[in-house]
Amino acid sequence: MTANGSSSTPCEPTRARAALPHAAEGTLDATAVLAARELVVVLGARPPAAVEQWLAARLATGRGATVLCGQWSDPAYLRGLLERGCTVYDAVLGEETLVFLDGQRGYRLPEGRSLPRAVATLAARLWQRIGEYVLLEGRVSAVYPAQGAFQLAEAERVWLVVKAGGPLPRVGEVLRVLARVFWGGGAGATQVFEALAWWPATPAGPRPPACAASARTPAGAPAPDRPTGPTLAEEARAGLEPLIAALLPEASTVAAALAGTGCPLCRLVADARAAFYTRLGAADRTGALARELANSAFCAGHGWEAMSRIPAPVLARGLLPALADRRARVERVVAAVRQPATTLSARRALRVARAALVPPAACPACTVEAAVTEAGLRQLLAHLTPPAGQAAYQASDGLCVRHLRLALARAPAAVLRLLVGRARVVLEALLADIALYYHRATWQFAHEPKGAEQTAWLRGIALWAGARRAAGARGR
Repeated sequence: MTANGSSSTPCEPTRARAALPHAAEGTLDATAVLAARELVVVLGARPPAAVEQWLAARLATGRGATVLCGQWSDPAYLRGLLERGCTVYDAVLGEETLVFLDGQRGYRLPEGRSLPRAVATLAARLWQRIGEYVLLEGRVSAVYPAQGAFQLAEAERVWLVVKAGGPLPRVGEVLRVLARVFWGGGAGATQVFEALAWWPATPAGPRPPACAASARTPAGAPAPDRPTGPTLAEEARAGLEPLIAALLPEASTVAAALAGTGCPLCRLVADARAAFYTRLGAADRTGALARELANSAFCAGHGWEAMSRIPAPVLARGLLPALADRRARVERVVAAVRQPATTLSARRALRVARAALVPPAACPACTVEAAVTEAGLRQLLAHLTPPAGQAAYQASDGLCVRHLRLALARAPAAVLRLLVGRARVVLEALLADIALYYHRATWQFAHEPKGAEQTAWLRGIALWAGARRAAGARGR
């Protein structure tokens, strides 16, 4: 698969004028772009050739730029920006193309006219960011056709999902993947990215780190001390990832959740978490539970929930190696502290022993929730495109506010109108029930017969925060 759209790359050398036609002398020109400490480009469309030339000259000197993309997001163009050192964000934007210098001056392209309120306009655009684009490179290690996802061996913490019905790569291919990282999900041992396009990559030679930009190590910073060999987090993920793959919802599952009561995504999350505990307890004979407990991965809420969902004998067997591993880690810290602190090896041993006390992986139940939410939302938006799916959504209770925010950030225009319209109907009906509830709660009208309005406050909480069943132990 290759990127859709234009195959041209940004910042190709061209002959361009020294300034844009309507820009005043000394405002938006090559000198200003090169001299700016900070450069932010908002892409509503492809910028003029002159701006691309100035940007290329700036990037050639090692000075970066921040780029915000909205509806116009040509994959090949974004790949070129990322390869040249730009930080590229996904944002909810219109069709305007803007350039900001040092956060103080702004210009509207292509004419290059100055913006009257540049500082406020830039702040508003930055608040509209919803994700980030990254480049990953590696060999395809697994493909999951039912979920429309694949993984790279060099990015084992990342699940790459494609659009519904889109093609998937083959196992063994070495690819460079343009992926979009949405900020609505949770960061954990496993993250779900959207694969927008990919190109063949050379298997030999150095490769860039397959991770999000937030995990980059600053230039010149010393490498952290890490123990050699596979970590407990890597061993735990090896048993957790197939389990997550089996829990990701398919199109039929999403349609069934939409036909039920309440938020369909909350229902999917609750069902997946219940199945997760069941499978984790049943898989104890393989050591999966013991690895997760030894990794100290469960958060407080899911830890107490696991106690009520997993049989006590299974938990006890899993806790024995976990506690033994924790004791061994503490003993290594004690042994390191006893060494003379004047030697370099002693200080290094203490750093390694302290680092081993920090849980290297996130809560597996939180990871399952994030993966199911991402996959379920993608399947739901695809399901709402045809008229039959829209009719089913109109007859449903709609999404809770928490999941509606995620859906509104990604939905196409036709689905966006559907989501907003249904949310408005649900909110108006709920507000009417709440008003009736308080009316009949007063002593003057206490004699009136009670009805569905008596549960309005509970339905309001579920609409705002999500279903109580989806919250698990945290909703008690």
